Amino acid sequence: MLYLDLKPGEGAAIANLFKNPDKAFDSDVTVNGVDYIVVEANDSLIRGVRHSTGVIIAKTVQTIIISLYPSYIDLSRAERAVSFVAENLRENGY
Repeated sequence: MLYLDLKPGEGAAIANLFKNPDKAFDSDVTVNGVDYIVVEANDSLIRGVRHSTGVIIAKTVQTIIISLYPSYIDLSRAERAVSFVAENLRENGY
């Protein structure tokens, strides 16, 4: 089971990646002390992979959603779920 337990500084580092997403490709994104290779980054979405697992991070107006997905979850399903939640939050001002 994957669960979110950000280490000190990880949240701030993730938030900073959204300020200049092109720089996200220069380094990994770290979540729970695990480094993920950034494969997609823009001002509202960062996606990283490590072996057969990954992380999808979406930014809304007021929050950042961090979703870890295990090897048995299809990337497209995970991304659709995170995008759905993020869009609903954005539409409601969050």
